[in-house]
Amino acid sequence: MQAYVISRPLKGEIIEIDTPKPKRGWVLVKVTYAGVCGTDVHIFRGEVSVPLPLVPGHEFSGVVEEVGEGVDGLEKGDKVTVDPNVSCGKCYYCRRGMSHFCEYWWAVGVHRQGAFAEYVAVPQQNVYKLPDKLSLRAAAFTEPLSCCIHGQDRAEIKHGDTVLILGAGPIGLLHLQLARLRGAADIIVADIVDWKLSVADRLGADLTVNPAKESLAKVVRGYTGGRGVNVAIEAAGSVEAFKAGLKALDFGGTLVLFGVAPESAVANLRPFEVYAKELKIVGAKINPYTTERALKLLSSGKIKVDELVTHEISLEELPAYMEKLAEKKLEALKVLVRPS
Repeated sequence: MQAYVISRPLKGEIIEIDTPKPKRGWVLVKVTYAGVCGTDVHIFRGEVSVPLPLVPGHEFSGVVEEVGEGVDGLEKGDKVTVDPNVSCGKCYYCRRGMSHFCEYWWAVGVHRQGAFAEYVAVPQQNVYKLPDKLSLRAAAFTEPLSCCIHGQDRAEIKHGDTVLILGAGPIGLLHLQLARLRGAADIIVADIVDWKLSVADRLGADLTVNPAKESLAKVVRGYTGGRGVNVAIEAAGSVEAFKAGLKALDFGGTLVLFGVAPESAVANLRPFEVYAKELKIVGAKINPYTTERALKLLSSGKIKVDELVTHEISLEELPAYMEKLAEKKLEALKVLVRPS
């Protein structure tokens, strides 16, 4: 089969590899759509420690091609999506309901062959049949949406809250929609790219701000009557966004660190400010037990994903697109790959 393989940092190409065979308890999926995530770009740049060579790709949907021995409830032709995060279910953290901290955790497209290929083999426990109303195209957003749902759970947004979202990429725009569904009264979206803010406007942001052109702190204070926001969601993965989110919080506010900052990133923090304002700073890692909820939301039509797709490409086009994304030479939100 054809697959996109990263052999070393900044080196990715389409090559022929063996089509995997599903072992006992596993399922072979013919990939229909696979989304390019920021993690894929980090892997291509060599910024994430992963085993190489690697076929990346962890946001995807497809059709069951073959089932291994012992698989029940799935058959050839079923339309499915996959939670790429595989946990053991037996270790200390799994038994405490924290499967995303599993001592034996691994991810499709990060530690083993992913979805930038015609086929991918995955454990049955991670395969989800699509609801009848959900298209394969929209289902490719299940994984990022499920991660955002976990982030929203950590944010604990209340009805009537004012929310600031830092970053208007696909993740920030999903958070925008989820925050509205959670009852946020006012949602501010900040990004340094104007056309992305235009998308945020179309998706219902109450206020958009370009911090490269005006003071975000000043705008937030003015909009909130000098108080600040109840919740800030950092969806950019930068120290600057962390600082801006913390500064924007009202008393008792919560900052959710959702964007993945470099491991070496360091930010100064004044403990007294956190104490005196009773602030919460929480992380939100991947998607523990939220895939079913994401599927229901996507199927309901309450989350708009078509607005987020700026490019739809073939597998053969992926090497050139990955280079452009890595060099930040492509104006894109979500790039969807069609391997087959």
